[in-house]
Amino acid sequence: KDVRRAIEQYHGKGIAEKLNTFINQMARDGVETAATNRTIDSIRINFTTSILPLKPAVGLKQIPSMFAYISEMNVGDFFTGVGNFWKNWKSNYDFLMANSKGYKARISQGHERDIRTAMDKYGSRRMVGKRGFVDWLFINIRLGDAFAVTQGMWAKMTAELKAMGVTKETATPEQIQTAIEAAEDTTIRTQPSFGIDSLSSFQNAGSWFKIMAMFQNQPNKYFRI
Repeated sequence: KDVRRAIEQYHGKGIAEKLNTFINQMARDGVETAATNRTIDSIRINFTTSILPLKPAVGLKQIPSMFAYISEMNVGDFFTGVGNFWKNWKSNYDFLMANSKGYKARISQGHERDIRTAMDKYGSRRMVGKRGFVDWLFINIRLGDAFAVTQGMWAKMTAELKAMGVTKETATPEQIQTAIEAAEDTTIRTQPSFGIDSLSSFQNAGSWFKIMAMFQNQPNKYFRI
């Protein structure tokens, strides 16, 4: 109650109500039953599946987004980190997959709200360890995102470790985890994302709001930056 009262006093009732909305959305895992329209959701999913896959330009456009990480770190550290990643890229990729739950979820489940929804609808074969057809349709755009995010996250992680005065080899598990969490936070703020805690209330709302917010994930992130 004290925290809520302080929020209202310093920031107003509007912000307090907005926080309540976000908390309720997270409690319901983003499912607004009363505002859900299955027909509209199907249109959104089918449109996403028809317009994005198999277009090389869409995948290539994901790659330059890696430079958005520079908004939250030193330019020199960014390029040093990218160079460090490519010195042993397979081992470093495996390291991120093993130590970052956010990175692993992004690579395996999709990186954007509508893409992930489409993969969830058509990707039931993944429950038995198989890849669905839609998974392969989105491979070009997902590879572009993975190419950008992997380098950006590695650069941010190594920059955080450098600020602590350690390297990946000398850092403690706690320091590694702190650096990875910083990289995950930067990724959420600068890259397309699907987590309900990373989207605006408009993007998290009912079916009609979601269909009106299609393809606005990355522009919204750039606007915030």
